[in-house]
Amino acid sequence: MAEVTTALSNRNGRVSKLRIPRVDLTPMVDLGFLLLTFFVFSSTISLPKSMTAIYPDDRSSRDGTEAKASGVLTLFLGNNGSIYFQEGLADESGKSWHQGNMQNIRETIRSKKSHTQKDDFVVLIKPGEKSSYGNLVSILDEMKISMVDRYTIVDPSPNEQMVINGKEQNAVFVK
Repeated sequence: MAEVTTALSNRNGRVSKLRIPRVDLTPMVDLGFLLLTFFVFSSTISLPKSMTAIYPDDRSSRDGTEAKASGVLTLFLGNNGSIYFQEGLADESGKSWHQGNMQNIRETIRSKKSHTQKDDFVVLIKPGEKSSYGNLVSILDEMKISMVDRYTIVDPSPNEQMVINGKEQNAVFVK
């Protein structure tokens, strides 16, 4: 913008120029870039994070739910981060279930995966009534970390739910 200077005359008749103070706006430009960087950074962090779900193709003639019993690992999610697992299809009596927790389930998954052919390995995740959403998310994270391609979330049968509740009442959990 153009500056307007006005001439002032004093009592002696001399004309003096009015000096306009000049403001250096360089720090304001720096502040503007700092604010711009902050808002871009904070909007990048606040993006929602989600996991993609892959569903079987409806047009295929092969049933996507087929799995060999020897390649199945069944995980039952209980209360307080407890996990019961069984290799093979679920035994509703619960006698062959093993107890684990979030810390050691990764070794169980990797062990079963290494002893099973890639196309035969399937994990059945059965969250109980008292399991938390955080436990389910943690198990889904473990599936991604362990690179498990085929897994499914299934409701436990009423008998399995009774076994989970009974085991949790009698068990001492290791955290």
